Amino acid sequence: MTPYEHYEVEDFMQDEFFIEWVLHPSENSNAFWSGWLMHNPDRQPVLERARAIVSSITVKPVARELADTEVRSIIDHVRLNGFKTEQPVPTIKISRTGWFQAAAVILICFTAALLIYRQVNVKHVLSQTNNEYIQVSNQSNQSKLVRMNDGSLAVLHPASVLRYPSRFNGSSRNVYLSGEAFFEVHKNPRKPFLVHSQNMITRVLGTSFTVRAFKNENAFKVIVNTGKVMVYADKQQAHKINAKSVMLLPNQEVTFDHNQIVLKKDTLQTPLLLSKEVATHKFTFNNAPLSQIIARLNEAYAIHIVYDQERLGNQTLTASLSDLPLDEKVKLICKAINAQCSFDGGQIKILNP
Repeated sequence: MTPYEHYEVEDFMQDEFFIEWVLHPSENSNAFWSGWLMHNPDRQPVLERARAIVSSITVKPVARELADTEVRSIIDHVRLNGFKTEQPVPTIKISRTGWFQAAAVILICFTAALLIYRQVNVKHVLSQTNNEYIQVSNQSNQSKLVRMNDGSLAVLHPASVLRYPSRFNGSSRNVYLSGEAFFEVHKNPRKPFLVHSQNMITRVLGTSFTVRAFKNENAFKVIVNTGKVMVYADKQQAHKINAKSVMLLPNQEVTFDHNQIVLKKDTLQTPLLLSKEVATHKFTFNNAPLSQIIARLNEAYAIHIVYDQERLGNQTLTASLSDLPLDEKVKLICKAINAQCSFDGGQIKILNP
């Protein structure tokens, strides 16, 4: 499915289905975009700006062809004046037989409109351009912790790569995964969190889940620990109002066959360690030794927490950690035993007090 909810004005202006709807609306396209706006009201301003720019470019038939000199004059005019936002995009008159010239003129006009839009929105464009992406590649034999600027965490498994922006600008938080990772997403209802993994997209607001999507595997998988997750394939037909997607709840998984583009949903026979009904019991400790607590965390998150077991392993702790994300669990443990913690280099370390 085409992820229109992530589109900016420039993306809409390059989308054939969107342009066809603006210039030649039909009953089906009107129904699609009306339904899309109902589900994505926050994207209406972006869509309307793109629609206005596309609508401003018109072609009117007349009784003669454009001469080569006239086409050259139009091109020169755009080159000289295309950056001036006070000048409107020109309306060009051509004959129906002069379609070669028409194609060239329309291309120039679209370019001019795009340049004008970029000038008007220069601050927005610069903020997006300057937002660097961070790429974390895990070539080790142990999982690696990744902490993002919004407070979300990812436990990146071996042979996996995660790419994410240094700052989550815009109306959504987009990350790109090749391989396998466990995510604990900081809740933000106004900014959905989307994991793009090969041909599959996983959308959440704030929850914990695992995505497995290696390029050399025929099937990808999403498993939910807590919260709700929406999974859909971006190769599905993009212009169906009710395009198929799968909603997952805790202890459910979906398998995506990317060759046949089929999503299969199942319920896990054994509840996950981090699911609420299990975590409430498994992560409530009463005078438990630190070695037991660390072992439980290592098992649940598929990580390896570094600590001095000889010196700290027998210290005891009474606490409920079930509702806390991983980094907060570790911080609370360290506070209780008067130790320091470190999250540098993709590792979690508990330092001796």
